[in-house]
Amino acid sequence: MKNLLYITLIVFYSCANKEIECIDISNKYGDNGSYYFEWIRGFGENQKKAVGIVDKDTFKQYEIGDTYCVDELML
Repeated sequence: MKNLLYITLIVFYSCANKEIECIDISNKYGDNGSYYFEWIRGFGENQKKAVGIVDKDTFKQYEIGDTYCVDELML
């Protein structure tokens, strides 16, 4: 019974720690069946352009200027 409690707490803790990441899409484009969102990372002089791949349905659903959020953003 004690082991079940520990397992339950571990599962709950790992699920509760998922962070939602959001970006503001500054550009989007498709190339050879691949679809990309582009956004700006950082602040001030440390700003850099970042690009991430998305599926076709997600690509169609969002426009430039929209905010796109995911459970875990791969940067």
